[in-house]
Amino acid sequence: MSPATVSAAVGYLQEQALIRRDRDPGSRRDRYVIDESAWYRATLAGARTNERLAAMARDGADALGSATPAGVRLLDMSEYLERVGLDMVRSAERWRAHLAR
Repeated sequence: MSPATVSAAVGYLQEQALIRRDRDPGSRRDRYVIDESAWYRATLAGARTNERLAAMARDGADALGSATPAGVRLLDMSEYLERVGLDMVRSAERWRAHLAR
């Protein structure tokens, strides 16, 4: 595996909030950590992505016109992504509370 491949994989995992980078005190060495709330943060990151996609779909529907077939599909897509994102957040919150018990 090349250093560039490792770097890209690490960047992706950080972007998805699955790992975080910590610096060893007094060192230039980085340590990558997967903690107990990694999946919670990753779920929230996914929900935020859904929110952005839903907003883009709404913008597309507005641009095409909500009465056009493509506009209707984009509005449906927007509503779906928005609802799924909200469900993801609610589910993550329920599991976080459950695991805290």
